[in-house]
Amino acid sequence: MKNIILVLMVLSFSGCAAIQERMAQSEARKPNSSFVAQEISVSDAKDLAQDMAAFLETQLPAAKTTLEIQASGKDFYPLFREQLTKRGFGVIEVKPGMEKRGIFLRYRITQFYQGVLVRMEYDGKAPSRYYDRGTDGHLTLQSSYTLREASK
Repeated sequence: MKNIILVLMVLSFSGCAAIQERMAQSEARKPNSSFVAQEISVSDAKDLAQDMAAFLETQLPAAKTTLEIQASGKDFYPLFREQLTKRGFGVIEVKPGMEKRGIFLRYRITQFYQGVLVRMEYDGKAPSRYYDRGTDGHLTLQSSYTLREASK
């Protein structure tokens, strides 16, 4: 009897993990949502937030731009918001039902091979960048952003 209860408990816990993974995948597919994969470490989040904010600073006039962002990534979003505000951007966290007050910025950060793939979308543009890992395990900045016009 104890074995049956133990097996049922193990199956229910593995089912919970599978459901959480499915929910994360579903969230990543929403058209106007941001997404950060759970595998992204705090160290990676810090490097990515700094580099993404620096890129946006080259593309948009910081002091005149308010970015509307749907927060994603418990470690990433606070770091990204801090980097954007340091550079002079206004940042509004988007909530359901809010009226548009700035430029909507969506980001998706996912594991890809050994590195990380970053995709952003704002104001009809869609920059992306792949960050490979160096021999020490940290992200490298060897590639540059690819910028394309987003479909309307």
